[in-house]
Amino acid sequence: MYFQVDNNKKEETKHVTNRLPIAIYHRFLIKERHDEITLHWHEELQFISVFSGTLLYNVEGKEFQLRQSESILINSSKIHGAIPKTELVEYICIDFSPFFINEEIYRLNIEKYSNEPSFSYAFLNLNTQHLAILNILRKNLKEINFLAVYELLISSLNDLDKYQHPLQKTEEALMYQLLDYVHQHFHQPITVEEISQVIPISKKKCTNLFNSYTHLSPINYLIDYRLNQAKKMLLSTQLNVTEICFSIGFNNVSYFITQFKNKYSFTPFQFRKKCSQ
Repeated sequence: MYFQVDNNKKEETKHVTNRLPIAIYHRFLIKERHDEITLHWHEELQFISVFSGTLLYNVEGKEFQLRQSESILINSSKIHGAIPKTELVEYICIDFSPFFINEEIYRLNIEKYSNEPSFSYAFLNLNTQHLAILNILRKNLKEINFLAVYELLISSLNDLDKYQHPLQKTEEALMYQLLDYVHQHFHQPITVEEISQVIPISKKKCTNLFNSYTHLSPINYLIDYRLNQAKKMLLSTQLNVTEICFSIGFNNVSYFITQFKNKYSFTPFQFRKKCSQ
């Protein structure tokens, strides 16, 4: 699954349905195809509920599994992404503006949560009525009862006193800058020294931040990001493997093919052939 992001890894999708500040997506992720929700962020809050399968989620560097019938709420402007843990994952995603009711309700009841640096995400306890709303959405997104959807979202927000997983806002801001640099310059030779000097911070601090948020070293994250770009290009362009290799920052085709196979279990050529069928 792919979507447009800008150079800061902010998702560019307009989360609007019928001119309401809300958007609902019913989606499937296939593990064999190496589908993933790449790390990104957006100003909207996000409600996710899994119908079947299991997602491995990463929110601000915290990894956890989201299983069948489980739901979470992710706060505004938090870096998040996910990969399917099982062969097939079916889930629903509702992105909604913090102002989805109106500015006064936001100021009185929502702002304290959306601006709280320690609130990244929260697991939700849905009742039978909420699950029924989700099942109706699962069957039909063409005729949406937005009163029911609003009821679901308002109930989820009322559950936020139970949030946990504190993170330092200053570190979060630093990580945005580091990721931004990698995402803008991945096609160029990059060292840990260069990444750390964006702020600047020490190489050790830079490495610790990447390990905390992405569970990868800066260079391994760079390689992983390049491979993800290669996968997209194999499916969306006619460029050959050598052209893709050099366009994403690798300077050795054999090394690129080896790294690609280590990550996706196929060579680039095999992956293109298999996933283009």
